[in-house]
Amino acid sequence: MPERHEYALTEFTTAAGSRPISSRSGRSSDPFDEAPPQNPFLDQTDHLANTQPSQPYDAASNNLLAAENEQHHAHGQAFLPEWKWELTAWLVAAISLVSLIILFALYSDKPLREWGADITPATTVAILSQVGQTAVLAPVTACICQSMWLWLDKESRVGPQANANGHQPRLITMQRYDDGSRGPISSLILLWQRPDALLVWLGTINTLLIIIFGSFAQQALQLPTREFNLTNGGTDLIPRALQYRAPQPAISQIIPSTQITYTYGSVADQMSVAIIDGLLRPGIRPSDVMGSCVTGNCTWQDYQSMGVYSTITDVSSTITAKCRKRTTQFNPAGCNYSVPAIDREPTARKTVLQASKLGQTLWIGASDTQDYTSPGLNTLIQFYVIYVPNFTIWDGLDPTEDHKDELVALQATLRLCLNKYHTDMTFGVTDTNLVGKETDLDWQTGSETFERVSFDTVTVTHDGETFWMSGLNQDSFHKYLSLQTFTGSASMRSEEPDGGGNFTENDVVRVIAASLYDGRAGLPGLTKLLDNLAVSMSNALRTTTDVPDNIRGTPSSFEVYIQIEWAWLIVPIAAVGLSLVFLLLTMYLSRKRKIPAWKSSLLAVLLGLTSETRRDWGAIRRPREMEETAKGRSLRLEANGEQWQMAKAD
Repeated sequence: MPERHEYALTEFTTAAGSRPISSRSGRSSDPFDEAPPQNPFLDQTDHLANTQPSQPYDAASNNLLAAENEQHHAHGQAFLPEWKWELTAWLVAAISLVSLIILFALYSDKPLREWGADITPATTVAILSQVGQTAVLAPVTACICQSMWLWLDKESRVGPQANANGHQPRLITMQRYDDGSRGPISSLILLWQRPDALLVWLGTINTLLIIIFGSFAQQALQLPTREFNLTNGGTDLIPRALQYRAPQPAISQIIPSTQITYTYGSVADQMSVAIIDGLLRPGIRPSDVMGSCVTGNCTWQDYQSMGVYSTITDVSSTITAKCRKRTTQFNPAGCNYSVPAIDREPTARKTVLQASKLGQTLWIGASDTQDYTSPGLNTLIQFYVIYVPNFTIWDGLDPTEDHKDELVALQATLRLCLNKYHTDMTFGVTDTNLVGKETDLDWQTGSETFERVSFDTVTVTHDGETFWMSGLNQDSFHKYLSLQTFTGSASMRSEEPDGGGNFTENDVVRVIAASLYDGRAGLPGLTKLLDNLAVSMSNALRTTTDVPDNIRGTPSSFEVYIQIEWAWLIVPIAAVGLSLVFLLLTMYLSRKRKIPAWKSSLLAVLLGLTSETRRDWGAIRRPREMEETAKGRSLRLEANGEQWQMAKAD
């Protein structure tokens, strides 16, 4: 068996006075060594009980508790001084919190550049919150310790009968109170053992609030960025199409059916690139038109610009068929399918869908003479697409029979409109959104003069602004789109545009065939393609005109500013406020019960035990052994005249 050691604190009197020394139990020439150990250890936190000589408890032994009690009862003059440090600490915490709130109120929603101090706001908040958190901990810790004495006094008053029923205060509970003042986990353990004690609840809640005091105070401070407008702008511009006049380069083209050379004014080179781009490159956006902004951050409020929009109508019911049973010298047997607008074409420059020609399944074409009164003065092109949706059955049909019910005819139109945009530029990246579109407008013919040259126009006035396009440019759009763009045929044998057996005359026909046949999209597929083309042409109208017009924007910049989330201060305010309630309630109960402010005083424990209790409970031992012993020991707090003493209750 391991050797068991016991320790005691004894007091020796010499000529020089008395002083406590620590010694192991054993033989000694001192007469007090023959007595049983007289000084128990009352908790796990190194609170040692001072032993007295084996003699009855004597008020004349210069007992410290007696002196304190005498002073406490002397007209209550020492009550507030006993709590001066706790009150001062709470006041420091309150001042720190109020300073923090005032600081937040002064700089809330202010730019960070107005801070002005060398120390950052975050560091300032951290310092103030740490001071408040540390300061408020002092009164809470003292009150938890003082609540131990209040508990001991209350339990000591229940009387012998109640003590017999198990209400006598256990020595181990004093240890739990002491531990509870040292951190959140220990305070929760104390609450578990004393759930019926109001002061324990207050102490535990206060301790938990103090733990998160600083984090919540710092979380209240936010430093986001925001945009603010500048007043010194001047070169922050973005183009729009208020008027459109551009060169019409001459193009000569041989019409295959007549071998006649046809010369006409085409669209400007940049516009022709935009048209091809709109057909071949999906995903074109209004944001592709770049603005200029010195700061890289600008806003252009809603503005109007002339643009292009597309419409598609199903005209399958108007398909006509001309069938020949026999082959002649110039015309093979089979059927030609067309629509009335193409049938009226006097020059016959366009062929139609021929069922007998290489198994045609798609044809695209338009009249090269534009009648603007029918589709509207704002029309740029109206063309037709005739195709076989289910081309897999086309080869199995008799080409000399009328099969127009198997065909679909679509009428597609590109017209001028007025688009309304909103543009933002952030860090040099332009973001333009289409916020409105006016298509049902009363376009009129008119005339304008530019550089002393007069010309006809198609014009419209809306919201106090007049928009126009040169008549020559409008005609060049029609010629280019009808003769070079929307013309050709295809023979499809696979839904994949590049599949085996497919034949297309040009890239435009191939793209249109893909929009119709890929996934059998049909009308929605062609609509998506032409909408993309309309966006590309609308962008080009803004950037290719000889009569540029720019919209002035509002430049802006970004700044870091101080933002206060006031809700996060609930925890610091609650911690300081509840600690004051805890402190005042503890002070009130201590004064009411005439319990001195012993708090965590080690002297109160050392000097408060009676001689009998010291003698019976034994000496200091190892912590584990003392804790097990304390679980079976009970004591009570009692007044003996003007003295306080702790005596065993078991």
